[in-house]
Amino acid sequence: MIDQKICSGTDRQQYWKKCPKEELDELMELVHRLTKPQGGKLATARIRDFMWMSAPEFYRSKTKENPQFYLEKIRKITQVMHLSEEDSVKLASYRLKDITYDWVVSWKNNKGENVASVTWQMFQDAFLDKFFPLELREAKIEEFINLRQGSMTIKEYCLKFNQFAKYSPDLISNARSSMSKFVTGIFGLVLKECRIAMLYRDMDLSRLMIHDQ
Repeated sequence: MIDQKICSGTDRQQYWKKCPKEELDELMELVHRLTKPQGGKLATARIRDFMWMSAPEFYRSKTKENPQFYLEKIRKITQVMHLSEEDSVKLASYRLKDITYDWVVSWKNNKGENVASVTWQMFQDAFLDKFFPLELREAKIEEFINLRQGSMTIKEYCLKFNQFAKYSPDLISNARSSMSKFVTGIFGLVLKECRIAMLYRDMDLSRLMIHDQ
């Protein structure tokens, strides 16, 4: 993977030669920011760790790419690394490729130098507006509302439920509402067992899914 080549030494020079200037400037700026308070070796180590934690790339042109999941995976990594929101945005920007990287460069330039530090929420909102328009998000919400087990196994239904639930946090804002939404899609003996299990005081969605399987 190109990520590991950056840190391997053997192919490092070849990588830098092929790296687009804007992309290289972005990474060097982040190294410079981290170097000031922490020292060069630690800054390099943190960037290496980010690369080795399988930070995803986003092209937009590839099949099965999901803008929402891309953001979630990047944010999980930067939170584990205890990076600031501004540095999280820089690393997320670095993993954008082709037209998506062109977009983020343009977006940052349009904001101007006098704008305060870019927060993760600002970046997330702009990114989703561009690559995951409202109409597509509403379509995902509609799919979640209409989700039923059908011919799926309980395990498959649980996986599908969790995937679509990310788009509809308002529908599952607490344990009771999330369990109620979950049981509307199942049937037969499993439905009966679920309704009984929901009566337990310490029951939540995660426990309910495990109970069903």
